[in-house]
This record gives sequence, structure tokens and C-alpha cells, in this order.
Amino acid sequence: MDTKEGTFTGSVTLSIDKAIEYYNSGDPTLKEIAKGAFCEYLLDQENLVENLIAECPTFRVNMSSMDYTFMRPYLELRLLARYFNTLPEHKPDGEIRYYIGGFPNPIVFSITLRECIPGVILFNREEDAERAIKIMGNYINVYLRGFDR
Repeated sequence: MDTKEGTFTGSVTLSIDKAIEYYNSGDPTLKEIAKGAFCEYLLDQENLVENLIAECPTFRVNMSSMDYTFMRPYLELRLLARYFNTLPEHKPDGEIRYYIGGFPNPIVFSITLRECIPGVILFNREEDAERAIKIMGNYINVYLRGFDR
């Protein structure tokens, strides 16, 4: 117990998923707890791609507009995969990884590391690949269509 004003101090362990839930709960107290555990730019899932790009200055790419149309969503998806795959609680189980395919209706496929396809973006968890589809919205189809060229 803190001697000033009779308050208690302590700490809270919070996963990124629980922090995102708290951040979006509408409860200002839970939102502050989430912001105390993680940077706000990681908690704001609606603007996650833009926030990650802002944190990654090497993201800017100079190329023709045709290539840029495909490369921008490709790089954004790679950024999301890197973000999700480096979270401590999102470590892979064994050799199975997940990738997004299925233009024009994206779905998540599983693959073993031995079957890996060069250039395909892999996620450690199926839930993270599904979350990336939701975050990117219809923009994911620009990425998927790029493989059909």
C-alpha cells in the first residue's frame, strides 16, 4: 500500500489480443490500461497498416504505377505478417504456416515449411491471416490479383 492517499500500486500482464479488446471496449478505464501496456498505434486495428508504415520509413517504394498498384498491398501484407509473427504469444506450433489465396474471395490455406512457395507471405497463426484479410478489406484482392499477371 502506498502511504500517500492510501492507494495501492501494482502491475498487469496483458496480451496484445486482450489489450486490443480493452482498447475497443468503449470503457475509458480499460482503454487506458491497454494504452499503458502497448503503444496506441498497435492497438488501433482500423489504422494498423498506416501506423506500421509510419513506423517503417523504408517502406516507401519508387516504381511504375502498374507495379506500385500490386506492390503496395504486397508490402502492407508483409508488414502485417511481420507484426503478427513477432508477437510473443503468436509463435508457431510446429511446421505449419498459413497464407492467403483464393482470388476474388480470399481464404486462408495451410502449408508446411517444406512446401514453402517463394514470395508467398506466411503467417504463424491462421487467426492472424484471417485478421489481415479483415484489416486489408477489398484491398487484399489487389494483392491476390497480382499473382495472376
